[in-house]
Amino acid sequence: MGVYNFLYNGKELQSDLGLNLYDFDTRFHDPAIGRFGTIDLLSEDYSFQTPYAYAVNNPIRFIEFQGMGPGNPYGTGNPLGVIAEGFRQVFDAGASMFTATADFFMNITRTDKLASTGNTTISETSSTKTSVSINADFSDVFNPSANNTVTLPEVFKFDFKTTQTATTTIKNTTTIEGVPINTSLSTTLNATDQSVTNTAEVSVGIDNGNLQAKGFVNVSNTQHSDGSETNKAAAGAKLEVPVYKDSKNTISFGTQFKVEHEFQK
Repeated sequence: MGVYNFLYNGKELQSDLGLNLYDFDTRFHDPAIGRFGTIDLLSEDYSFQTPYAYAVNNPIRFIEFQGMGPGNPYGTGNPLGVIAEGFRQVFDAGASMFTATADFFMNITRTDKLASTGNTTISETSSTKTSVSINADFSDVFNPSANNTVTLPEVFKFDFKTTQTATTTIKNTTTIEGVPINTSLSTTLNATDQSVTNTAEVSVGIDNGNLQAKGFVNVSNTQHSDGSETNKAAAGAKLEVPVYKDSKNTISFGTQFKVEHEFQK
């Protein structure tokens, strides 16, 4: 019974003398090292690539037919390229949906309690917040540059800022099996950029002014000074601890991590 030697890519495996080389008509390919044994006859047309490379070092996108040139691009030759591009688009869409932010901040606040009844309070807070933020935007991770890399500045962005705000909050806190459950509605005027943000939030844990240790989910709508608006949904965790406090004024330090999704109404 004969041995069938037409294997990878339909090329004949030359197993004589134990060489195990694939015959690509114009030259032989050594699968052990993933290279051809001689230079490409068309190598002058591809000076950016080593003349011994198989499919210009990209076998997902290209196919070698005769050992000359890079072969055909995906869509006309190698179906794996189409599949790979499909996965890239799916993952790119998923990564583009979310941004992650880590904040480290100092907060100076003045709080006036406007009303209180049962578990519900209405308060007004003026705040000066100085923060360092690390924003992770993964939308470009699956859009590599020409050299197939993504540099850190495209993914991570650092921001240092001081923001002055005035916030009116209606909050209700109930305790279920010893765990505080907080629901709140708030309106925040940002004096720095003149935007107004309305937020509805549900949190679990301690949420007592500047003493916070909670996990939260919220949705918000921001009206900007130029007439545009932004809608976001977020989930995260926050820890804030006061280092000075009197009847109305507080200085606190804290950190917050959240994942956000911006959506259209």
